[in-house]
Amino acid sequence: MAGSDLAGSDLAGSDLAGSDLADPVGADRTALRRRALDEQLPLGERVLACVELIPPGRVMSYKDVAEFCGLGGARHVGRVLAYDGGTVNWHRVLRSNGTCAEHLQATQLVLLAAEGVPIRNGKVDMAAARWDGH
Repeated sequence: MAGSDLAGSDLAGSDLAGSDLADPVGADRTALRRRALDEQLPLGERVLACVELIPPGRVMSYKDVAEFCGLGGARHVGRVLAYDGGTVNWHRVLRSNGTCAEHLQATQLVLLAAEGVPIRNGKVDMAAARWDGH
């Protein structure tokens, strides 16, 4: 049902129409938010859920992700993303000063620019592009 309207579905005209349950994308985002904040889940799952929440055209720093998930430090976030193998939109996470890791910079800046993220002198404009998780 993703990408379709509710006409002809079991949800059309119900109390669920317009709720997160009627919107697969909204329901997915709600589930991701719960996973990112669930301290019972492994650290890696929480980090990956948070990164998936970052909308196209927006970014978070490693520290932002750590704080959102209630983790102790940004290095944990970098380690999870390094071992993940690219299943999430890793390019939306960078250093707090807007710079990318040198070994990722060329690819990361291209991906971010394609999403409309403002980049000046090889750095992301964090004031304009930072996402606060809401």
